[in-house]
Amino acid sequence: MSLQDHQFFNTSYTAYQMSPLFKFGSINLPDLSKKLQKYLRYGSTRGENSLFDSNFTRLNIENTEFSEIERVDVSRVLKLSVTYSITNSASEVRRLGQAFFFGPSRNPENDNNGSIHLHNNSSEFTHFPLLFVRMDAKLWHHTEQFLKLQFDVQIVPCKLTSKTLLKIFDYWELYVKSTVLSLPTEFSWSINNSNLSNLSISIRAEDCNLWMKSSTSPCIYDTFVRHIHRCTSIDLTHHLFTVIKIVMDSAIMTSSGKFKFFPNSHSILPTFLYFIEHPIQT
Repeated sequence: MSLQDHQFFNTSYTAYQMSPLFKFGSINLPDLSKKLQKYLRYGSTRGENSLFDSNFTRLNIENTEFSEIERVDVSRVLKLSVTYSITNSASEVRRLGQAFFFGPSRNPENDNNGSIHLHNNSSEFTHFPLLFVRMDAKLWHHTEQFLKLQFDVQIVPCKLTSKTLLKIFDYWELYVKSTVLSLPTEFSWSINNSNLSNLSISIRAEDCNLWMKSSTSPCIYDTFVRHIHRCTSIDLTHHLFTVIKIVMDSAIMTSSGKFKFFPNSHSILPTFLYFIEHPIQT
C-alpha cells in the first residue's frame, strides 16, 4: 500500500527529528502498540489514570496501533494510529491521531533515483530520524514521553533555515519545469524590524510557467527577487528578510516545521524528506 492509501497526503503535520531508538528492534509492533495504549490510559503506573483530565475535558483512548508500511518507495516507514475521543460535560468528539516515522535517507545528488534507504548505526539502535505528527497536543505530549522512556530517544522540533526552504524549492522547480502549473506559488518572509510586519507575495501560475521557460536563472526565486527589487525597490536578499513559508502545488513548507504534502509530490517526496532531515546550516 502506498502512502496515499494511509492518508499521508493532504494532511498538515508538525515535523520532528529523532535520535536512534535504543533496542527498538527487540519489541514487535503489536506488543509496542499494547504498551503505548496502556501508558496513554494509565500513565507509567495504574494509579495515574487521570493524565488527560484538564479544564473539564478528557481524552479517552480507544485503540493504538504501530504498523510498518510495505512497498513504499521513500524509505522504511512506520505508522502510528491512535483512535481516541475528547469528552466534556456537553459533548464527545472522536478523532484519529497519526504519526509517520521515516527511516534515514541518502543524498539524492548521489542517488540516481533519489530514493531513501534504511541503515542502522548498530544492532542496538534503530534510526527513524524524521517524524511527522498530527494529533492533539496533549496526546502527542504523552506519546512523546512514552517514546523517550521506552527507547531513550531525543525528539526535537524540526526547524528549517531559509536556505533549506529555497533548496527544496529549487529541486521542486527542476521537477516541474516541463509541466504546466495550475496553482499560484507563494512566499512569506519575516522582517526583523519592529515597524514592519511579515510579508507574503503570491505569484500567479502563468507567471511561474513563463519565468521557468524564459529565465536563464537557475531558480524562479532569483528572477522573482530581481523583479520585486526592480518594481518596488524592496531588496528581499537583505538580511532583514527571512523566508519562513513557501507554498507550491506539491507541498506547503514553513521554517517552524509545519508541512503539508499533496499527492502530486509523490515522485519528489524523497528529495523533500532528505532536505528536511538534513537542513542546510546558515
